[in-house]
Parts: sequence; structure tokens; C-alpha cells
Amino acid sequence: MANQVKKAEQGVVVEDLFKLMSLTQVTHGNELTFFVENQADEAKNGYTAKISSVSDKGEYRAWATNGVNLQPTLTPNALFYIGQTSDEKKTPQLFRMPLDGGTAVQVTSGKAKVQQVLASGDGSTVFFTTLSTDEEPKFKTVDKPQTRHVTKLFSHMDAMAGSLMTPNTPLIHSMWLLER
Repeated sequence: MANQVKKAEQGVVVEDLFKLMSLTQVTHGNELTFFVENQADEAKNGYTAKISSVSDKGEYRAWATNGVNLQPTLTPNALFYIGQTSDEKKTPQLFRMPLDGGTAVQVTSGKAKVQQVLASGDGSTVFFTTLSTDEEPKFKTVDKPQTRHVTKLFSHMDAMAGSLMTPNTPLIHSMWLLER
């Protein structure tokens, strides 16, 4: 009992942040409500975002569970989403998973990062946008962040891909149409 009182007096501690989970990007279709479960991962020193659903009957199912998976988008027969590739760069790409079962298939590949995915109203067409650049990161990322003392502000700071981009970095936005 004394131990419980001591914990109650302590309040919220930093480790409690790893127990929190938020639900975002809710979408409904085909008698399923899809959402993204976001959580901090202490062991990997990063975040995870998995796509899950609850049926109209209350049945829970996890669809995309590895890494960061975002923007669940429904068509009549499939779930499209942005997921990280399994390579070391973890480039965001478009994935497709059949709603009646099966495994996810990577639809896009390459250096371009998929930024957005959207289905037409009837679900017969899927649109997605990509972003690419030939600029190399100014700073290499590390497993654990290192403290860096900043003595001046950078103009046009952009933390894309863990780097600070220069003001003249060539960025290419592309919009693609994927027909089923």
C-alpha cells in the first residue's frame, strides 16, 4: 500500500509517454472503420504507426503493423496506404492490401517518397503524390540523437529525412494516377 501511495505522489513520469497511444486518420467503408494507432517506441527510439480496423460488429483487426503506416485509403476491394520500405532508407511507398485477406503488395518503388494517397468517390481510381530530391542530407542521422548547440538560425529549415535542406534544394512534386 505504501508503494502505491508513493507512485500516486510521483504523478506522471517520462516512461509513461511510451504507454500512450493516439488514434488518428479515421476512415469508414465496407462495414469497417480504419484508423492509425500511433505510439512512441522506447526500444527503437522512434514512433510506430499501425493501421487497424474495427468492424461494425466490433471485431478488431491489425492490417499494417511494421514501422510507420499512414493514410488508410479504401476502395471497394482493397486498402491502400503509405508504408515504409523494409530497406535501410525506409522510404515511404504506396502499398495495396486486399480487403478479403492476403498480404500487402508494394505498388511504388524508387527514391521518390509517396506523400499523399486519395481514392475517387466511387473507389475506382487511386491518386497519389510523390516528392523527390537529389540533395543529400547535410547531417547523417544516428540511432540516438546527439545534442547540438545552435548559435544561429537557418533560413528555410526543413527537417525532411532528418536533414536541413538548403534554400535552393530542388524538390520535385509529382501527382500520379493509379487505375485499377
